[in-house]
Order: sequence, then C-alpha cells, then structure tokens
Amino acid sequence: MVELIKAGKIRAWGVFFAPTSYIRRAHKVCKLSAVQNVYSLLNTADEATYFPLCEELWLTYVSACPLAKGFISGRYNAETKYHDGDWRGDMKLFKKEGMTQNRGLLELIRDFDVRKSTMPAQITLAWEITKKPYLVPIPGTTKRERVKENFGAVDIEISPDEMREIDEALSHIELMNMGRG
Repeated sequence: MVELIKAGKIRAWGVFFAPTSYIRRAHKVCKLSAVQNVYSLLNTADEATYFPLCEELWLTYVSACPLAKGFISGRYNAETKYHDGDWRGDMKLFKKEGMTQNRGLLELIRDFDVRKSTMPAQITLAWEITKKPYLVPIPGTTKRERVKENFGAVDIEISPDEMREIDEALSHIELMNMGRG
C-alpha cells in the first residue's frame, strides 16, 4: 500500500471486518483511512471498540449493513417469501423469532418515522449520519426508488435530545442481531 500511494496509484486505503489489533498494526506500516464493519441500530457493539479506535487514529468508519440487510426497513415480516438464493429466508432475524424479539426496535423506528414524516430506512440512516462525524453508512439496494429514499436521510435532522432518546431506548431492548445461528 505504501508503494501504491507513493506511485500515485491510490490515495488511501482501508480494511474491512478486521480485528482492532490488525488495524493498529496495519496503520503503523501505512496509515489507514477507513475501516468497514457491520453497524446499525440492530448492532451497535462497535461503539465500544471500533469507535474509540477511529477517534484515536482519525479513521472513517464505513458502516456496512446499516439497514441490517433490509430488516430495519420494515418491509419484511415473518411471512415474507424470499426468492431462491436469498439467504434472508434462512436467517432467524427474518423469521418469526427475529421479528418478535426485535419488535421493540421496529416500534421505536416507526415512532420516529411518524414524528419526522420519514421512512424507516431514512430515520435509521439519519441516526447513523448524526451519530459520529466519521461514520459513513453504505446501504445496499437493487431498486432505484430505494436509492432516492435512502439519500433523503441527509435532509433529516435528529437533535441531540432525540439521539439520547433513541440510544436510551436501544439500551433497554434485547435485540437479535444479524449474527449466525
């Protein structure tokens, strides 16, 4: 990476799904610009480990799966039929068990959607954008209308009091995240 930067072939580099120890070692050899990991309202564990590291090393945190593979969009339910090859059909998160356990999160999001006149994906992305200045969510979609909808999140303002309200509510909801099993 050092050679590529010196040659002008790349300006920066980053790693994804790497342990913090690897990030530290790699950064000493050639300064990293970004780390990517799974982060969403459904999975905030990185706040305790990766966020302090990003602040210390001045790294951008790229949030993969900010909508939890679409779960947080509110467009799926336990009866949703998935096409062949769509692994969501095999994940507990997208089955009745996951829908039931994560009902509190979906209700929290819907509450803010009503208050802000937004869509679930928008309030979720706005929460991430507001969370930290170095946090960049990268939602995936295959539909043009979803790209426009997701982009609308940049116009949604979430106050510090609302951020505290969301975070406080999250701390009292036992969530099933996207983990395996």
